[in-house]
Amino acid sequence: MSEQGQRTLQSVDRAIAVLELLSGEPDGLGLGEMAGRLGLKPQTLQSLVRTLQAHGMVSQLRRGGQYVLGPGVHALSRRWLDHCDKGALAREVVVGLAGRIGESVLLAELRHGHLFALIEATARQALSVSQHAMRDSPLHLMATGKLLLSYLPEEEREALLARLDMSPRTPQTVTDRDDLRRQLREAREAGYVITDEQSAIGIVAVAVPVWDGGGQVAALGAAMPKARYEQQEVADIVSELRRAAREVEASWGCAPADR
Repeated sequence: MSEQGQRTLQSVDRAIAVLELLSGEPDGLGLGEMAGRLGLKPQTLQSLVRTLQAHGMVSQLRRGGQYVLGPGVHALSRRWLDHCDKGALAREVVVGLAGRIGESVLLAELRHGHLFALIEATARQALSVSQHAMRDSPLHLMATGKLLLSYLPEEEREALLARLDMSPRTPQTVTDRDDLRRQLREAREAGYVITDEQSAIGIVAVAVPVWDGGGQVAALGAAMPKARYEQQEVADIVSELRRAAREVEASWGCAPADR
């Protein structure tokens, strides 16, 4: 019987237990260790694992080796995310982050080459950055947009770069595509982006990647007035953004091995 008192199938319960166990073991487990942890006979477990393998839910790293979650699990996760409200799932985390750091926060992804806001949270203080400024500038001038560009496949990224308006908005605006390509490489290597007065005078923004269960990247960013900008404060905000990113990933069903 399930926790809700409903009748369940033992074989299905056991199969789910196998998947739940492997979800916490990115390096995989051998058949014997899985059997011991689940309290099952190896012969019984082997039949379950073979069935899960046939459906792509479990993979074996090599013959006689460890078992890990298979691509079928990721495919299901991807379809689930495509049909659910990712913003709603992340809302509590994003709103909580804005409250902790006292700055406006944006969680966004790319859709058809354009920034799409999943959830926005505005800081509750008189001097703060508007959401309009965070999401309506050219991609390469926003921290979230630049972060998303840096994680695109090369062909897709180059197609977007070719269409960008590189005219200057401020003295700090990058206007050379080769310089931009270098900045995008550096952003990918660092795992975060800082834009200092590139889209508008007086605005500094920072963003980090957020992975979903299907291997796609979103961007979690915060923006602040230049008057509150200090390197140490930004370092603290990067740390807070990364912590919140992991929480969002958990709400989306993304395991560390998916990143």
